Amino acid sequence: MGTAITSMTWSHTRIKIPRNREAGDILLWNDYFSDNPTYPANIFRRRFRMRRELFNRILADVVSRNPYFAQKRDACGILGLSPHQKVTAAIRMLAYGCAADAIDEYLRIGETTVLEATRRFCKTIVVLYGKEYLRSPTAESGVYTAYKGSESIVLEAVVSHDLWFWHAFFGMPGSCNDINVMNRSYIFRKLINGKTPPVNFEVNGHAYDMGYYLGDGIYPQIATIVMAIKQPDTPKKYKFSSMQEGARKDVERGFGVLQQQFAIVKQPARMWNPDVLAYIMKTVIILHNMIVEDERLPGDWPHEYDSRSRSAPVNISRVGTEELSRMRAAHRCHAIHNKETHFRLRQDLIEHIWSNFGDNY
Repeated sequence: MGTAITSMTWSHTRIKIPRNREAGDILLWNDYFSDNPTYPANIFRRRFRMRRELFNRILADVVSRNPYFAQKRDACGILGLSPHQKVTAAIRMLAYGCAADAIDEYLRIGETTVLEATRRFCKTIVVLYGKEYLRSPTAESGVYTAYKGSESIVLEAVVSHDLWFWHAFFGMPGSCNDINVMNRSYIFRKLINGKTPPVNFEVNGHAYDMGYYLGDGIYPQIATIVMAIKQPDTPKKYKFSSMQEGARKDVERGFGVLQQQFAIVKQPARMWNPDVLAYIMKTVIILHNMIVEDERLPGDWPHEYDSRSRSAPVNISRVGTEELSRMRAAHRCHAIHNKETHFRLRQDLIEHIWSNFGDNY
């Protein structure tokens, strides 16, 4: 009795789909960009996450910076995708976090082209606007140890009350705790090196020359972090704790708005490597800041940043540049790790808040 052996060979042939790109471009133009578009301004703002005027500005800058987004003809003379189609595809990917082929039927753009357009768009945005709208972005890679069944990456941010992201540090493995993140954070390295904006203020009769951040968890007791009071036992401490919690919610609100506006940051990142994820995260924060600036009401606080050092003057003629940097860093490091300043600042803030807001306790 014989046994028949058969084999099967799978072959993959790329199928060219006649997508009628020009028809897709015309439809997109008539829906959103013509003088009398199908969808009004409020629908455009909801679907593109920004006003039409800001989108047009970004599109013009991206096309002038990256030739990939310009409309070209192929070797057969067939007109390719328009800048509006490519940039819209990238924005939809960021805004909705959808699958790459989910917008093919409307924009007439294939899956691989959507992914390529998104990657190129994010890199171009960071190059164009990173220095202005993301002051200190970093993207250090590491070993992304699994956390709660999945791998994750940490985003550390500083957010003000108007939801402006002043600082973003992205790239730390999700298994790192607060201390690990702080030790590698670019914002604390700048603080030690004296490259942060000048800060001088007085509270409860004491003068301070460094800004401070509100912390919780296992952060160390240093002069630039004001820790929460876990178990307040006096009216003054209760008042301080409630106001600190309210201020710290600015960061939570910032993350919430970022995820609401750009759903890609809360979706599983199965198709992106860490480098691309870093560009995506920087891009959505830059776009978020641009939207906040674009929609800011007249008279609102302008976002200006001065990164000049505020270190005390030193006779540079006698001290070399490297030695001067080491001296400044050592001085700042000693001042930052002063526990006495840490506890005094928190107590001064407790007294200051109680004296100004204790009546409505």
